[in-house]
Amino acid sequence: RDFQIEGISVGDSLLDYFSKKRINERLKITKSTYTSKRILRAYFMLEKYETYPILNIHFKNDNKFTVESIAGFRKYNRNNIKDCYAEQREVLADLKNIFPNINQHGTVDKIHKYKKAGKGTYTRVGFKLPSGNIRTECRKWGKTIKYASGLNIILSTNSYMDWLRNEAHK
Repeated sequence: RDFQIEGISVGDSLLDYFSKKRINERLKITKSTYTSKRILRAYFMLEKYETYPILNIHFKNDNKFTVESIAGFRKYNRNNIKDCYAEQREVLADLKNIFPNINQHGTVDKIHKYKKAGKGTYTRVGFKLPSGNIRTECRKWGKTIKYASGLNIILSTNSYMDWLRNEAHK
């Protein structure tokens, strides 16, 4: 709860930020492959934002719509992905200032496993906290992919990660 994305943190009620009508509208157009409906996912495009204009939020299917995971996304041109890496380094420095005893999972530089990614790459750095984790990812998709390249900052609770590993696709 010490770290927020566009003012929203895990544990918050999504209803404090969006109307139930807007949440339901976003649920209808957000594609998801989850079979479990205990946690739902919705994308939000923000008109007013500080850093991240796109949010991907996973929340409990309860009366408060309790946020379990939130990801902020900022697009970067694939031809100028160096700016993404620069911002990722800034975010990592901020995280280390906020959480001085944070344990880094390490830096992971990989080529996308998605077959159509065509030389797409990502750099991921993760941190484990007692109640969850934080990840940063710079993704550069190959020229044949229409997805946006850019920076993701992801906050997730342990209960969300457990749901994702053990329940989401069963």
